[in-house]
Amino acid sequence: MVLQVRAVGFGFRAGWVRMAALSLALGVGPALAEDIAVPQQPTEPVPAKAFGVFDQACAGCHQIGKLKNGRQPSGALGNILDLAALARNPALVTPGNADASPLYTSMQSRAMPTELPGDAAATELTATELAAVRDWIERLPVVTGCGERVRMSGAMIAKTVGSAVQALDAVRAAKARFISLAPLYNSCATDSELVGARQAVALVINALSPALEPAPLTSLGPDGVVLQVDLGAIGWTATAWDKLAQRAPAASFTPFDDAVRAATGTSVPMVNGDWLADAATRAPLYY
Repeated sequence: MVLQVRAVGFGFRAGWVRMAALSLALGVGPALAEDIAVPQQPTEPVPAKAFGVFDQACAGCHQIGKLKNGRQPSGALGNILDLAALARNPALVTPGNADASPLYTSMQSRAMPTELPGDAAATELTATELAAVRDWIERLPVVTGCGERVRMSGAMIAKTVGSAVQALDAVRAAKARFISLAPLYNSCATDSELVGARQAVALVINALSPALEPAPLTSLGPDGVVLQVDLGAIGWTATAWDKLAQRAPAASFTPFDDAVRAATGTSVPMVNGDWLADAATRAPLYY
């Protein structure tokens, strides 16, 4: 599958770039912030109470559609009221264990909510409000695996990339680079969230491209977890890619065989899409 992105005046426009990074985090694709509906309060008592706390204390900085003073979402979290997505985010919530959930511990320590320029002092959360958030997290079911979905291992990704490189001639292989959505896929992201992530990666790549026309990204594998991009199509040199890729966390590197590294001319032919959207849209890599 080839992903095309609509022509919206791509170039170094910070607003679009930051929106792309946000849409990757949310899995909502390249929609404008005002197009995203604010989630409705659940009807069940326990999540409804937690929703009320987030709505009152957090939504002004962390919910698209309710942001104060025209801000961008703080910390790239813009869906605080989407409790289902929040519960699936291991960086924020550990289901069944509030004390291991950074979202709760930051609220408990009073690190959040915080006072921001132009706001009145942040209201300190009450014990009842903290208990509501804790109760919601403690009652979340502990999920092991993603149902029938098979976890995408490094070896499976390396095989997918290797097959793609083998299908290219030498010139095209040297310009081929890859972006992985495996961290989202393995964290049980929904199909719609993965679609949004693919669109967001396409938007990020093209927003960082000096090319006049939007470049397509090819979705590889049965689940489209790996995206292929041609450096020539986005106006990047191999050196530019390496400057970016060498900054990726070492733990995220997928081991590729010598044939793939030789054909692509780089030791890091692939980076993770979530890291790319965050790091490449901030200084110093943005510049």
